[in-house]
Amino acid sequence: FSDLKPPGTLVRTEGAHINVRRWVTTGKRIEIVARGRGPCESCNNGWMSRIEGAAKPHLLPMILGQEVVIPVPAQRTVAIWAVLKAMTFEFTSASTRHPFFSTEERKVFSDTQLPPPPVQVFLAGYVGSCAVWARGSATNLTGPSGVVSAYASTASFGALVFQVFSLRARAPAAIPVADSFDGADIRIWPPQAKPVVWPPDFVLDQPALVSFATRWATPPAAEV
Repeated sequence: FSDLKPPGTLVRTEGAHINVRRWVTTGKRIEIVARGRGPCESCNNGWMSRIEGAAKPHLLPMILGQEVVIPVPAQRTVAIWAVLKAMTFEFTSASTRHPFFSTEERKVFSDTQLPPPPVQVFLAGYVGSCAVWARGSATNLTGPSGVVSAYASTASFGALVFQVFSLRARAPAAIPVADSFDGADIRIWPPQAKPVVWPPDFVLDQPALVSFATRWATPPAAEV
């Protein structure tokens, strides 16, 4: 991604690097296509296409690395797109893992076009060299309701990173987020009560992106 110019200052955090948030882009158009074996043609050309179309005006400036104000309704639109991508990525030819999202959850999503609870969606910024990058990370977490299975789907498109996180719990569970990424992500689902500005104060290079993708795997150590 040669037209992204990362700044020279790096902040080391737990073995990864996080960059301060300024870069320059040439304004080139980026087209991203993910081919999978999941959706049928009528879905692909119907409600899924409508989600893509609604999200595109909000996504393209972020993919190109341009600062964007995301109003509350747009947070919902982008989050729905991110969940669609996360569910689709589970059926790509490169994935051999059993899908985390159930058939029932996918059906409810197609009917309501709302992220199934307790999904959370985060955005981050990226200044690494990959035009497209994706990783699914499954893990078990211990919360107030006991051990729960969790899943994070993380992908970068140009300068934009999204992460969809969900878990299986019989009761609400408070799951900690690694504090090393404080200031490097923005939650958009559930949506914030006011507009948010992307990119966040810090953006990720490639080592930090990998750490970000697996940040739920090991809860942060308790302070002493």
